[in-house]
Amino acid sequence: MRIGAGGFIHIPAGMSHALEVPAGGAARVLNITTPGHERFIREAGAPGGRDEPATPQDEARFVAAADAHATEIMGPPPGLI
Repeated sequence: MRIGAGGFIHIPAGMSHALEVPAGGAARVLNITTPGHERFIREAGAPGGRDEPATPQDEARFVAAADAHATEIMGPPPGLI
């Protein structure tokens, strides 16, 4: 499913999902979530800076946060393999 600028999607608790930003693209995400998932997101990610549009994913931090918060990482999104 593609979500464009100003779009919205609801992902029920426990549903598998992924986010892909096309190469050369950018995204701003407002994630309204439960406290447990919020802690995972805070530990897994890094906020973007005003002068730094890209924040590369640190895989080790992502995996450690998933382990700490009982979040299953299922692999790359379909189509990215």
